[in-house]
Amino acid sequence: MRVMPGWMWHSNYGANDRDYLINFTATYGLHTIEDRKELWSAIENLNSNVQNSQLIMGDFNSILKGKDRSTLVMDAEIRDFEDMMNN
Repeated sequence: MRVMPGWMWHSNYGANDRDYLINFTATYGLHTIEDRKELWSAIENLNSNVQNSQLIMGDFNSILKGKDRSTLVMDAEIRDFEDMMNN
């Protein structure tokens, strides 16, 4: 669990009557690309170490398509977020 900067909170949930475990992560992406890169890296690391179903939700402060924002978006911002989502 890491809660600042670019915070991420991670917990596990299991059901006693079923044989499964879900990993839940709540996250918040900071406002600059450089600050978010550290968070993307932490999420990728978490993904590589988790064997169970996983739910990651929160405010990533990033978009996958330039048309999703009314202001100019740098290609690097979209590419880094997309790479993290695909890994």
